[in-house]
Amino acid sequence: MENMTSLYFLDLFGSGVEGGLLSSTGKLCNLIYLELAANNLTKSLPRFLEVADNCGANSPLPSFRYLKLQNNEIVGELPYWLSQLRSLVTLDL
Repeated sequence: MENMTSLYFLDLFGSGVEGGLLSSTGKLCNLIYLELAANNLTKSLPRFLEVADNCGANSPLPSFRYLKLQNNEIVGELPYWLSQLRSLVTLDL
């Protein structure tokens, strides 16, 4: 998925996704919307997100605005990178 740098919208609501969010998600430099609600995410959020070399930004997910993870079983503390998402307007946990 990390090679999909043109991807801007990903909605996997209730699709049976298991495990956790990958640190390589940060390489999706054009991603604006990520919906993973109502799945079987049971791991903690990654401690860091990778940054793609070809995105022209020094931070992961520079355009990211919507993260929807509600109705999962995510455990652990919220990672620091969440506070670094400058364009984020919606965070549903």
